[in-house]
Amino acid sequence: QVVAGVVDGLLSRTEGGWRYMLGLAAVPSVGMLVGFACFLPESPRWLASKGRVVEARMVLHDYRDLVQEAEDELADIMKALDDASSYGRRSDVDADHTNISIEMSGGG
Repeated sequence: QVVAGVVDGLLSRTEGGWRYMLGLAAVPSVGMLVGFACFLPESPRWLASKGRVVEARMVLHDYRDLVQEAEDELADIMKALDDASSYGRRSDVDADHTNISIEMSGGG
């Protein structure tokens, strides 16, 4: 933020500097978009919920030190998905357009 403040201060004295400030503000966002789109794997839980268990296993194996840790986590994910479906609830990854499920309960 300090760097952004200094750059903004320098650009404030430039003719049309606000345009450069606005353009430079987009640079980190573009970097994040590229990083997320190219390098971030799908969530193993989301993959498993869509029936793509082999892919979920591959992602877990890539990010766990031991094969047994990955297999244990996959078993936990499958159990959680099975429990959610047996209770008739939608899990947080079953929504078509979002990964967020908001549960509201009344209390008194």
